[in-house]
Amino acid sequence: MQAQAPTFRENLESKTPIGIVSSDSLYRTEDMGYSLLVTRDAIIGAKKPRSSGEFEAYLGPGSKVTDAARAVADEMAEKLTGTREFSVSIGSIEQILLKRPGYFFGGYMIIKTGARWFRIDIRLLSVGSSQLLDAYNILADSFRIAVGPRVYIKQNPFPAPIDWPWARENRIVQEGHMTAILAMVNEHKNGMSNAEIDAALSDYSQWMTVKHLRELTIRGLIEYKPELFGDPGKYFITDLGISTMRETTV
Repeated sequence: MQAQAPTFRENLESKTPIGIVSSDSLYRTEDMGYSLLVTRDAIIGAKKPRSSGEFEAYLGPGSKVTDAARAVADEMAEKLTGTREFSVSIGSIEQILLKRPGYFFGGYMIIKTGARWFRIDIRLLSVGSSQLLDAYNILADSFRIAVGPRVYIKQNPFPAPIDWPWARENRIVQEGHMTAILAMVNEHKNGMSNAEIDAALSDYSQWMTVKHLRELTIRGLIEYKPELFGDPGKYFITDLGISTMRETTV
């Protein structure tokens, strides 16, 4: 028996956006600013239009979006479709892997097909970054509607706290230093002293290095072991620290 051709309404619904996010917090290369459009037919990726601000909208089942917002979303969808960098049909997707952004490591979205994969990264969270989490949740919900059980959520190795003690403007630099410390200690199986880590960072600010080391120790990512005979104590990576390093290489 020959399959029935899709009706006009079914064709129209397949092109209707389920979710759209256009954000400076998303990036596919080093340049910040990327957009994702999810429909029942395809997932489309495009560079964020320079002329537009931040935009996110969920338009799938249960959406309470207004007609005016939906009209703006349809206009944005048309623009992204015209400037797309890639378009992946829903039927060709084998898996979508999601990792929620945190205060220590950023998140990502990996769309895998049989022959290719597309990765979109998400910057680190900062204090008051509810809009970024809204954007992530919109995309996660949209992917679930479009792809169903082929969506997988990768869990963070430890919970993301909301009370990190550094100022927002210094967050990226300081978290970058802690990531570098974790990588260095991981490479030195015999451990590293405070002075060795400070010199390797080329920071030459002992109190800042101590602050980073204290944070990593509190999180259980490294541990301090004193040396006998008065030699400097050394820091070693923990099992949790190793698993965290593996998270960042995916």
